[in-house]
Amino acid sequence: YGITSDWTVTATTALERARSRGNGQVIQQTGLSDLTLQLKRRIASAPLVVSVLAEAKVPTGYDASRAPALGSGRADAGARLAVGRGFGALYISGEAGYRARGGRADEIPFALEAGVTVKRSVMLRGELSGVGSLSAPVVEAVFEPARAESRYLSGGLGLVLLGDPLDIVFAADHVLGGRNALAGTRFSLSVWRSD
Repeated sequence: YGITSDWTVTATTALERARSRGNGQVIQQTGLSDLTLQLKRRIASAPLVVSVLAEAKVPTGYDASRAPALGSGRADAGARLAVGRGFGALYISGEAGYRARGGRADEIPFALEAGVTVKRSVMLRGELSGVGSLSAPVVEAVFEPARAESRYLSGGLGLVLLGDPLDIVFAADHVLGGRNALAGTRFSLSVWRSD
C-alpha cells in the first residue's frame, strides 16, 4: 500500500501445505505461513530508483514443534537496500541486506530481478535470489526446513497478467544449489493489488 509516493507498506503471508516423506510414512501440515511486514522508503528516483526497506517476520500461530513446520515460530527482523531502473518496457532491480533470525544464524538475503512487458497486459519476469550467511550452516540430525540454517540460490520465472487494480502472477522457482536447504521446484499463484 502506497502511503505516499515515497513510503510503501506491505504485508504478505501464504496458505501453505508442507509434506514430508521418509521412513515409509508421509506427514503434512497445512496453515498460514509467517506474516512478513515491510516498510519501504524511496530515497532517490533518478537516475536509479533507490529504496531502503525494514521488515519483520511474525509467526502466525502454527505449531512450530509439529513436523514439517510451517515456520520457525520465532520473529525475525531485517533491513535491505533495493536499486532499480526502468528502460521502457524493461526493468531491472536488485537488493541485498541483513536479517537477524530469532535463535538462528543471521542471514544475508539478496535478489536480482528483470522483467519485460510483452503486451499491454502481459509481463514476463525472471529472478535469481538466495541467502548467504556469515557462519557455516549447522546441520541438525533431523532436517526441519523452516528452522534450518541454510544457504541457497534459486532461479524463478513468472508470468504476470496485468490488470487494474489486480495483477495475477503465475510463478515457478527452482533451487539451483545450496547447503542445508530444500531442493526442488515451488509453484505459486499470487494476486497483486495496485492503485
